[in-house]
Amino acid sequence: MNDEISSEFGISRTVFGVMASMYFYAYMIMQIPAGLLADSWGPRKTVATGVLVGGTATLLFAFAVNPTMLFIGRFFIGAGMATVFVCLLKIQSQWFPSRVFATLSGFSIFIGNLGGAAGQYPFALLALLTGWRNSFFTIALLTVTIGIICFLMVKNKPEDVGLQPLNSQNDKHVEKLSIIQGIRIVAREKRIYGASIFYLFNQAAFISFVGAWLVPWLREVYKMSSTTAANIGTFATVGIMIGSVLSGVISDKLKRRRIIIITGSIICSCMWGLMAFWSTGNNFIIGSLLFAMGISSGVFPLSMAITKEVSPISSTGTAIAVLNTIGFLGIAIGTSLLGYIADLGENLSQTAKFNNVLIACFIISLASTFSSFFCFETHAQNVAETMHNSQCSTHNEKTNAKNIEH
Repeated sequence: MNDEISSEFGISRTVFGVMASMYFYAYMIMQIPAGLLADSWGPRKTVATGVLVGGTATLLFAFAVNPTMLFIGRFFIGAGMATVFVCLLKIQSQWFPSRVFATLSGFSIFIGNLGGAAGQYPFALLALLTGWRNSFFTIALLTVTIGIICFLMVKNKPEDVGLQPLNSQNDKHVEKLSIIQGIRIVAREKRIYGASIFYLFNQAAFISFVGAWLVPWLREVYKMSSTTAANIGTFATVGIMIGSVLSGVISDKLKRRRIIIITGSIICSCMWGLMAFWSTGNNFIIGSLLFAMGISSGVFPLSMAITKEVSPISSTGTAIAVLNTIGFLGIAIGTSLLGYIADLGENLSQTAKFNNVLIACFIISLASTFSSFFCFETHAQNVAETMHNSQCSTHNEKTNAKNIEH
């Protein structure tokens, strides 16, 4: 499809790459606005509107007559889809007890990655049979349909269908916050800082390398075919899918966040070290290292759980959106940094250049491990809710004492 679009519009692969990256830039830019809308406007309206915008933008992309329309369409596809994950986590925080939030987050990431992986072949086949325009047109119609279904069926919280709230810190009992107030509350919450820094370095190493440099590394250094390199690369993707679920289940079971993040980060750094300083041409060993690295890197959803648990329920969406923005910033910086390192040294062999890339990833992973020690331990409880209840209890006790005195 890359070559078809590039050929039809007369654009180079570099321009095509920039056009494709518009999705990620828009996704990153829209994270905080999406979180604010989820908190103030509600996840139902936010996600429905976002998906409809994404579907409409996909139609624009399908009927593009010049490169500018491609860029605009791609950008607004990313902007619309940026609402989905934040709203999903916001809804989970309302509909399910805090003690299973990490598990649900892990399963959400697993399902999202599974959908992306499972949809690649059918979409490629559809594009082959009908052309890239018709395939995007079909996706646009499906996306718009999903947006309408979200608007009709999604419920923000149990009270919307006459049920009792699961969390005592409910919207009815929490002061409604303005957008500026929400940002200020999140910025002042220092217990988020450790998880945010960990998340930034975690994503900067794993996603940046796997998304852009893994397959070229296997091709250039180990002389694999593109198909073989892509197949072995899936070990990392499968690993992080399993790791996301596994870390969430274990964390919720043990009621520990911090120690799981630390353990996973240490293992992940060891895997990066082996890949950087131990050369092996054995496909099984390479695949095993990537799989172990994926599983250990999959502890990152726990940073979302921590962020949710230290934030007031009125600003949960904003807090998670800020965390997601930091993660995408790490990916953007990491991808560019690794590309810069890969271009250094004109006289270096491809093996030496990619070895420098791996050493950089190892250093970044060490930074992730170091920052993991500063993640706040919530014991799988909504700390903000506990504090809110404690403050209410203290206030009631003082009121009762004054009444007795009178």
